[in-house]
Amino acid sequence: MIQKIIALLGITLCFFTTTSAQDIFPKKKGGKYIYINNEGEQVFDVTFTEAKRFYNGRAAVLNNKWGFIDKTGNYIIPEKYDDVQSFRDSITYVEEDSTFYFINLQGETISDIYDGIEKNDKFYIVEKNQTFGILDHKAQILIDVELEKFGGYYKEEFTIYKDGKWGSWSEGKYNFNDSTLFYSNIEVVDQMPLFKKSCISGEDKKAIRKCNGKEIYQIVFENVKYPPIARENGIEGVTYARFVIDKKGQIQDLEMIKGHDLLIKESERVIQEYLSQWEVPASIEGEPTNFVFVLPIRYRLE
Repeated sequence: MIQKIIALLGITLCFFTTTSAQDIFPKKKGGKYIYINNEGEQVFDVTFTEAKRFYNGRAAVLNNKWGFIDKTGNYIIPEKYDDVQSFRDSITYVEEDSTFYFINLQGETISDIYDGIEKNDKFYIVEKNQTFGILDHKAQILIDVELEKFGGYYKEEFTIYKDGKWGSWSEGKYNFNDSTLFYSNIEVVDQMPLFKKSCISGEDKKAIRKCNGKEIYQIVFENVKYPPIARENGIEGVTYARFVIDKKGQIQDLEMIKGHDLLIKESERVIQEYLSQWEVPASIEGEPTNFVFVLPIRYRLE
């Protein structure tokens, strides 16, 4: 199973207003999915068991198998997949008979066959025979499938485990003498970073993550203030903050990587004022280490 590469904590903040619409989007009706326009009118007669939004003129739909339709409801890529991802880029990956591979907008296979694939915002991690490789956003090979573990990615540098050693990879070269590694995969560190040390409770990582998320959620919920101008204009959305929790548990290199400007400013303020010091840094092989954390905060008006 592909390892999770970035620790994500989803926080939803509920307030009051309206939602936005897409030109054609799926809606459940009578136990099936149809597609409607902004006026709520059904745009074609075909129905589906499951249906996703349109991206790049294609929507993933399920009846017996997954396939892709165009905006007239006709199949442009036949239904033959066990699972699919949407075409948010001009390529996507699919699952068929417990194998994974990439296809283009025409449904043509454009990669090798893998045991697993996981997407990051800039690259893909692929798995074959319990080893890992890295592909770029166009599914071109960056690192061959030869890694024993994947530790993380930060500032154009990958943290990797190969031949029994942790090291880094950048610009086509391995470096096993790099003493400043940045991890973002909570599955490979012995201790994940914790906002409160009270969350340490044995070796149950799931329980520890849940406790950590609850502590962070509580701080954010108690201190965030919905920006008045955003509220007045019905602005909703998710902000994404990326920061390093260093070996002393201090936040470094805070960067707001996505979100509406009005919401970003508030998320940045809350993080800087209330989340700047973590009580337990990440550690690996008994030593504190740097950990890259991505924190999404959702603003929603009701």
